Amino acid sequence: MANYYHSPALDGSRPGAFYVAYRGTTEESRLMVVFHHEAIPGHHAQLTIAAELDLPLFMRVLDTNGMCEGWELYSEELTYDLGMYEGRPLDNLSRLNLALIRAVRLVIDTGIHTYGWTRDEASAYVEDVCGYRRGSFRQAVERYVVLPAQGSGYLVGKLFIEDLRDRAREARGDAFDLAAFHDVILGSGSVPLEVLEDLVDRYIEEETGSV
Repeated sequence: MANYYHSPALDGSRPGAFYVAYRGTTEESRLMVVFHHEAIPGHHAQLTIAAELDLPLFMRVLDTNGMCEGWELYSEELTYDLGMYEGRPLDNLSRLNLALIRAVRLVIDTGIHTYGWTRDEASAYVEDVCGYRRGSFRQAVERYVVLPAQGSGYLVGKLFIEDLRDRAREARGDAFDLAAFHDVILGSGSVPLEVLEDLVDRYIEEETGSV
């Protein structure tokens, strides 16, 4: 069983929970980055904030892949940028390993659904690039077979949010506030990326006084 997050009840009767599947030292070194993805500032922070927003129900529970999972990958790198991996080389190595897996998912997603790769071809590609033993990734490939672009959406969303952050930072200059930018990203629930872009553009216009 993998590590995963279970959202809180909307009525507040049950808290959110982060479940950990402990499997020894390798899993322990990966736990920090998984926590940032699944809990804080990832899924738990995002989904809990969304549930408490003064918005229609569907906007509080909506889970768009690019925005929701993009924020989780963004959270992983954000915590690194904030210095939380200093003095933790094994944890950081696990973070980089997971980043590599997310990158190769883009390749196997395209390989399967555009170029007709077999399951064995997709599995072999991941194992060769990441240095895994033969057959170890075959079960995970089934996910990408039945959910086209779902894995790719993670990295697409992360890059999109980073682009919006860079755009806002450039427009605001020294007045750019990262926390205020994050308020915009999380302040309307898990919206489609096109809507998120409109929200950030509106935020930039309001802050800079541009039209």
